[in-house]
Amino acid sequence: MSPRAALLLAALLPALLLGGGPARAACVACVCTATAVTLDFGIYVPTAAAPTDGVGSVRVRCSLGGTGVLPLLTSYDIGLSAGHSGSTAVRQMRSSGNRLDYNLYLDPARSRVWGEAGTADEATVPYGTSLFGTWVQTDIYGRITARQNVPAGSYSDTITITVSY
Repeated sequence: MSPRAALLLAALLPALLLGGGPARAACVACVCTATAVTLDFGIYVPTAAAPTDGVGSVRVRCSLGGTGVLPLLTSYDIGLSAGHSGSTAVRQMRSSGNRLDYNLYLDPARSRVWGEAGTADEATVPYGTSLFGTWVQTDIYGRITARQNVPAGSYSDTITITVSY
């Protein structure tokens, strides 16, 4: 039986970290809210020659100090932590002491690793604009490396989302 590899970003919301960084644009007193949609890889087949891909997302909405007044434009960055592995170079999901390598990417081609906020990692994303306080959704592209000899199990990781504004 093949392992079920599920990276549950939605389950990570208790670990959600909204970090206030330097103010940008017209939003000095912004309050930002983020929600995540599960990135579920489905069934991972260790003998498959191709990697296993999945897509999840994070949604961010900013308003002025919780007053309900919406900022005209809000700039912010979204960073994703390294998770269990401690490095964004190769993230790892775990199941009963077993490890399954994967990573999270900024682009559908999966060529730019998504890194932590406030680091030199190329993956920290300056993510543009929330116009009039609307929700802005950003896709997170995941990939599990092919041909990893791992036993069946439910593999997961805990990723902290950091929004800096």
